[in-house]
Amino acid sequence: MLCKEDIYSWFKDSVSSQRIDLLCSLLQLCLPLELRFVGSCVEEQARKDYCRLIEYEIKANDVAEYELLAVDVDVNGGIQKTLSVYVALLRSSNTLCSLRVFDMLTQLWHCIRSTATRRSASHCHHEQLFDGQVFSDLLLLYTMAAYHPAFSFSQRIKLYHILDDLRKLLHECDFILVWHSGSTSDRGSSGHFEGEGRVYLPEMSVCTARHMNRCRAILQMSGLYYFRPFPAVTTYG
Repeated sequence: MLCKEDIYSWFKDSVSSQRIDLLCSLLQLCLPLELRFVGSCVEEQARKDYCRLIEYEIKANDVAEYELLAVDVDVNGGIQKTLSVYVALLRSSNTLCSLRVFDMLTQLWHCIRSTATRRSASHCHHEQLFDGQVFSDLLLLYTMAAYHPAFSFSQRIKLYHILDDLRKLLHECDFILVWHSGSTSDRGSSGHFEGEGRVYLPEMSVCTARHMNRCRAILQMSGLYYFRPFPAVTTYG
């Protein structure tokens, strides 16, 4: 039997990429009036941080800001952190900025794939491709982008394929999600995503594996595990 407390516990202990994935999947299951009600509640909650985030929101919706970022698209430069904040604050109607972001995300993925290819060719499997925090940041970035309404349908399909390939790359590198010391209150002021206290670590313990399998089973029972990020067509009447 599905227990709400188990889902609450899973949600609380999950990284932002998993939380956003679940929330957006749940929204796809909502009826029109339910969506309007949830939208009103979210709008009220979002007002609390409006003044604190307005500076970053202006930057996130300014094309010139992306022109500066596009000069150096490199994972090691930490661009994924900045883009995560900007995508979170990107307005759904801002197609001009979303186009710039899409180009940068595509370029960033090419860099990641090239790095992985060189690592494989050099047979340096004992070396980590990227550290855990970088992987976590990339997952968050591409998860948000795959769901974001500012991108066109074809762009979101492409972004979801990249996200799927990124998850496969994580699996190949033996990285898994585990809970690390910290809490949901350990968020950065620039976008609530920094210093989450959750990281990717190789070789999960048996205890962690059991916990993750249990959470995965709970979500699969409820039909909420890894929905596609595209709304289904619903017919009424």
